[in-house]
Parts: sequence; C-alpha cells; structure tokens
Amino acid sequence: MRIRIALVVVAAMLGAGCGGDDARTFYESLDLETPEAAVATITQAFAQDDFMTVWLVLDTEAQFRFQQELSLQQHENVLAPAGVDALQASPESFYGMEQGDPWYFFDRVMLLADEADGFLIDLSEGFDIEEHVTSGDVATVTGRVGGIEEAVTFRLSRSDSGRWRVHQVAVPGGDPELIPWSAPNGAP
Repeated sequence: MRIRIALVVVAAMLGAGCGGDDARTFYESLDLETPEAAVATITQAFAQDDFMTVWLVLDTEAQFRFQQELSLQQHENVLAPAGVDALQASPESFYGMEQGDPWYFFDRVMLLADEADGFLIDLSEGFDIEEHVTSGDVATVTGRVGGIEEAVTFRLSRSDSGRWRVHQVAVPGGDPELIPWSAPNGAP
C-alpha cells in the first residue's frame, strides 16, 4: 500500500512540474500558441541555459540541420570560432555520453559554446519585439536582442498540430541557407 501511495505522489509531482493544466508532457507545457509566444519561450530558455527547451522549440528541419552540420564537421555553420575551438578541445567524448538523444547532444554543445562565448547568435540578453508578420503557416518576428546591434529575425513555421516552432534565427549579413543560426561567418 505504501508503494502505491508513493507512486501516486511521485506521479502527481511529475505532472505538476509539466506546467499547463492540460499538458501531458513537458513539450505540451511550452507556450507555442503564437509566433510571439514561441520567440519568448526560446529566448527565455536560452537565457536560462535551458538548451533542451531551446531544442524543443526549434522546428524539425532546424533540429536536423544542426545535427547534420555537426555530423559533417561543419561546426562553423552552428558555432562561432570560440565555440568551434571549445568543441574540438573538449575532453568529453560525445559518442560515449550518458544520453544518446539529439536534444542531449545539442544541450552539451550549447553549454560548451556558452562557456567559451562561442554562440553565433547569443539570445541570452532578452528580446524586444519590433515587428511580426504571419502569413498562413509561416511567420517572421523581428526585434532587438541585448548585446546585438542589428535587428534579429526569427523565422517560424506552424507544425501540423498548430504549434509555432522556430525555423531560423538570423542577423543581417547571415547566409539565408544556414539553419538554425544565420549569421556572418565568425560572428559575433
């Protein structure tokens, strides 16, 4: 009987940690109802070094492209030079990690980049929306991120379930083909 009660208490605590009243999973608890909400969610997570949440807010193509760039050892397409150096100098074996999930790999790489000041686009200083445009299942949200002089543009796509996910974050001069971070080579 004690074990059953303990399991019920643990399940209730886990459910309470997921957020929204109707949220069954952590992902479902994320506010991705509008493009502006998705941008707020990803920038808040970035500021808290919560790169698992950042990963979940990226759309599936952005996730795939991040993995592809690292698999092809095109690190400079997803990290600034200091981040590339930190990744290459890391004694941690990314192939022997305790988790094999892509979000965990993303989290580890982003933490290394954070420690080395090696983000292509650093979203940790907050975001003020200046303009947003939605057309069907795509949206663009533009504004200012602390520490970045130029406007930052978030390109979003709506998933089949109707949730908004970030496809690309871009600064002027970035290669529009680079996903998820479009910044001039060698940024910041």
